[in-house]
Amino acid sequence: MKKLVSKILAISFLVASASAMAQERNGYIGGSFGFAKANIDCFGAPTCDKNGTIASAYGGYRFTPWFAGELRYLHAGPATLAGGGVSVEFKTHGFGLVAALSAPVGTGTDWMATTRFGMMYNKSVVDGSANGSSASASDSNAQPYLGIEFGYKVNQGITGTFGWEFTRGKLNFSDGSANANIHGLSAGVRFDF
Repeated sequence: MKKLVSKILAISFLVASASAMAQERNGYIGGSFGFAKANIDCFGAPTCDKNGTIASAYGGYRFTPWFAGELRYLHAGPATLAGGGVSVEFKTHGFGLVAALSAPVGTGTDWMATTRFGMMYNKSVVDGSANGSSASASDSNAQPYLGIEFGYKVNQGITGTFGWEFTRGKLNFSDGSANANIHGLSAGVRFDF
Protein backbone atom coordinates (compact mmCIF):
# COMPACT_ATOMS: atom_id res chain seq x y z
CA MET A 1 0.00 0.00 0.00
CA LYS A 2 2.84 2.39 0.87
CA LYS A 3 4.45 1.74 -2.54
CA LEU A 4 1.17 2.48 -4.30
CA VAL A 5 0.70 5.75 -2.38
CA SER A 6 4.31 6.72 -3.11
CA LYS A 7 3.83 6.02 -6.83
CA ILE A 8 0.57 7.99 -6.94
CA LEU A 9 2.20 10.93 -5.16
CA ALA A 10 5.22 10.83 -7.49
CA ILE A 11 3.02 10.72 -10.61
CA SER A 12 0.83 13.53 -9.25
CA PHE A 13 3.92 15.62 -8.58
CA LEU A 14 5.27 15.03 -12.12
CA VAL A 15 1.92 15.90 -13.72
CA ALA A 16 1.59 19.06 -11.61
CA SER A 17 5.19 20.07 -12.44
CA ALA A 18 4.66 19.51 -16.17
CA SER A 19 1.43 21.49 -16.05
CA ALA A 20 3.12 24.38 -14.22
CA MET A 21 6.05 24.36 -16.65
CA ALA A 22 3.65 24.44 -19.60
CA GLN A 23 2.07 27.61 -18.17
CA GLU A 24 5.39 29.35 -17.49
CA ARG A 25 6.79 31.59 -20.18
CA ASN A 26 10.52 30.98 -20.11
CA GLY A 27 11.53 32.38 -23.50
CA TYR A 28 11.31 36.03 -24.50
CA ILE A 29 12.32 38.52 -27.19
CA GLY A 30 12.45 42.27 -26.98
CA GLY A 31 13.77 45.50 -28.31
CA SER A 32 14.33 49.09 -27.27
CA PHE A 33 15.19 52.44 -28.81
CA GLY A 34 16.41 55.66 -27.24
CA PHE A 35 19.13 58.24 -26.80
CA ALA A 36 22.86 57.59 -26.41
CA LYS A 37 25.85 59.65 -25.38
CA ALA A 38 29.44 58.68 -26.24
CA ASN A 39 32.20 60.35 -24.27
CA ILE A 40 34.50 60.73 -27.28
CA ASP A 41 37.44 63.15 -27.29
CA CYS A 42 36.46 66.21 -29.33
CA PHE A 43 40.10 67.10 -30.16
CA GLY A 44 39.17 70.81 -30.06
CA ALA A 45 36.65 70.53 -32.92
CA PRO A 46 34.31 73.55 -33.13
CA THR A 47 31.30 71.23 -33.48
CA CYS A 48 31.20 68.17 -31.26
CA ASP A 49 27.91 66.31 -30.93
CA LYS A 50 28.34 63.37 -28.56
CA ASN A 51 24.62 62.51 -28.68
CA GLY A 52 23.13 59.86 -30.92
CA THR A 53 20.67 57.00 -30.75
CA ILE A 54 20.81 53.54 -29.26
CA ALA A 55 18.83 50.49 -30.36
CA SER A 56 18.86 46.99 -28.88
CA ALA A 57 17.28 43.69 -29.82
CA TYR A 58 17.53 40.58 -27.67
CA GLY A 59 16.27 37.10 -27.04
CA GLY A 60 16.50 35.31 -23.73
CA TYR A 61 15.62 32.25 -21.71
CA ARG A 62 14.70 32.21 -18.00
CA PHE A 63 16.42 29.35 -16.22
CA THR A 64 14.64 30.40 -12.99
CA PRO A 65 12.11 33.20 -12.40
CA TRP A 66 15.04 35.42 -11.32
CA PHE A 67 17.91 34.41 -13.64
CA ALA A 68 18.07 34.46 -17.45
CA GLY A 69 20.64 34.31 -20.22
CA GLU A 70 20.36 36.59 -23.25
CA LEU A 71 21.81 37.04 -26.71
CA ARG A 72 21.84 40.79 -27.39
CA TYR A 73 22.47 43.09 -30.38
CA LEU A 74 23.20 46.78 -29.81
CA HIS A 75 23.73 49.71 -32.19
CA ALA A 76 24.80 53.16 -30.95
CA GLY A 77 25.67 56.38 -32.72
CA PRO A 78 26.62 58.40 -34.50
CA ALA A 79 28.59 60.91 -32.49
CA THR A 80 29.99 63.60 -34.81
CA LEU A 81 32.90 66.03 -34.90
CA ALA A 82 33.13 68.80 -37.48
CA GLY A 83 35.09 71.92 -38.28
CA GLY A 84 37.49 73.40 -40.81
CA GLY A 85 36.08 71.30 -43.68
CA VAL A 86 36.55 68.04 -41.73
CA SER A 87 33.69 65.80 -40.55
CA VAL A 88 34.02 62.60 -38.48
CA GLU A 89 31.34 60.12 -37.31
CA PHE A 90 31.80 57.44 -34.61
CA LYS A 91 29.42 54.43 -34.41
CA THR A 92 29.44 51.15 -32.51
CA HIS A 93 27.44 47.94 -32.92
CA GLY A 94 27.87 44.44 -31.60
CA PHE A 95 26.56 41.14 -30.28
CA GLY A 96 26.94 39.79 -26.78
CA LEU A 97 26.05 37.23 -24.15
CA VAL A 98 24.38 38.74 -21.11
CA ALA A 99 23.18 37.44 -17.75
CA ALA A 100 19.96 39.02 -16.43
CA LEU A 101 18.93 39.05 -12.76
CA SER A 102 15.31 40.10 -12.10
CA ALA A 103 13.21 40.82 -9.03
CA PRO A 104 9.74 42.27 -8.45
CA VAL A 105 9.53 45.87 -7.26
CA GLY A 106 7.36 45.54 -4.15
CA THR A 107 4.87 42.78 -3.44
CA GLY A 108 1.76 42.11 -5.48
CA THR A 109 2.91 44.43 -8.25
CA ASP A 110 3.37 44.17 -12.02
CA TRP A 111 6.68 46.09 -11.85
CA MET A 112 9.99 44.24 -12.30
CA ALA A 113 13.61 45.43 -12.00
CA THR A 114 16.34 43.72 -14.03
CA THR A 115 20.12 44.09 -13.82
CA ARG A 116 22.22 42.88 -16.76
CA PHE A 117 25.93 42.23 -17.12
CA GLY A 118 27.95 40.51 -19.78
CA MET A 119 30.36 40.86 -22.68
CA MET A 120 29.75 42.36 -26.12
CA TYR A 121 31.85 41.83 -29.22
CA ASN A 122 31.62 45.39 -30.55
CA LYS A 123 32.67 46.80 -33.90
CA SER A 124 33.47 50.50 -33.76
CA VAL A 125 33.60 52.51 -36.99
CA VAL A 126 34.98 55.99 -37.67
CA ASP A 127 33.98 57.59 -40.98
CA GLY A 128 35.71 60.84 -41.92
CA SER A 129 35.65 63.27 -44.80
CA ALA A 130 37.77 66.31 -45.65
CA ASN A 131 37.94 68.45 -48.78
CA GLY A 132 36.00 65.99 -50.93
CA SER A 133 37.84 62.83 -49.91
CA SER A 134 36.75 60.28 -47.31
CA ALA A 135 38.27 57.54 -45.19
CA SER A 136 37.00 54.91 -42.79
CA ALA A 137 38.53 52.84 -40.00
CA SER A 138 37.02 50.07 -37.90
CA ASP A 139 38.03 47.71 -35.13
CA SER A 140 36.28 44.85 -33.32
CA ASN A 141 36.97 43.76 -29.76
CA ALA A 142 35.33 42.43 -26.60
CA GLN A 143 33.89 45.08 -24.28
CA PRO A 144 31.80 44.97 -21.07
CA TYR A 145 28.04 45.44 -21.06
CA LEU A 146 25.91 46.65 -18.14
CA GLY A 147 22.22 47.47 -17.95
CA ILE A 148 19.44 48.35 -15.55
CA GLU A 149 15.84 48.03 -16.66
CA PHE A 150 12.41 48.57 -15.14
CA GLY A 151 9.48 46.79 -16.70
CA TYR A 152 5.71 46.96 -16.27
CA LYS A 153 3.67 43.89 -17.21
CA VAL A 154 0.92 45.20 -19.52
CA ASN A 155 -0.67 41.76 -19.80
CA GLN A 156 0.41 38.12 -19.41
CA GLY A 157 2.86 38.14 -22.34
CA ILE A 158 3.78 41.81 -22.91
CA THR A 159 6.00 44.05 -20.76
CA GLY A 160 6.82 47.71 -21.40
CA THR A 161 10.41 48.58 -20.46
CA PHE A 162 12.59 51.61 -19.65
CA GLY A 163 16.29 51.31 -18.96
CA TRP A 164 19.93 52.36 -19.05
CA GLU A 165 22.65 50.55 -21.01
CA PHE A 166 26.44 50.85 -21.03
CA THR A 167 29.15 49.48 -23.29
CA ARG A 168 32.38 50.72 -24.83
CA GLY A 169 33.65 51.32 -28.33
CA LYS A 170 37.37 51.10 -29.04
CA LEU A 171 39.59 51.56 -32.09
CA ASN A 172 43.23 50.51 -31.94
CA PHE A 173 45.75 52.37 -34.10
CA SER A 174 49.47 51.86 -34.59
CA ASP A 175 50.17 54.90 -32.38
CA GLY A 176 47.43 54.47 -29.75
CA SER A 177 43.69 53.95 -29.46
CA ALA A 178 40.41 55.86 -29.40
CA ASN A 179 37.87 54.85 -26.75
CA ALA A 180 34.31 55.86 -26.04
CA ASN A 181 32.11 54.93 -23.10
CA ILE A 182 28.56 54.72 -24.45
CA HIS A 183 25.59 55.35 -22.16
CA GLY A 184 22.02 54.97 -23.40
CA LEU A 185 18.50 55.57 -22.08
CA SER A 186 15.80 53.71 -23.94
CA ALA A 187 12.21 52.50 -23.87
CA GLY A 188 10.99 49.26 -25.38
CA VAL A 189 8.81 46.20 -25.22
CA ARG A 190 9.38 42.53 -24.33
CA PHE A 191 7.26 39.58 -25.49
CA ASP A 192 7.23 36.42 -23.36
CA PHE A 193 6.50 33.03 -24.91
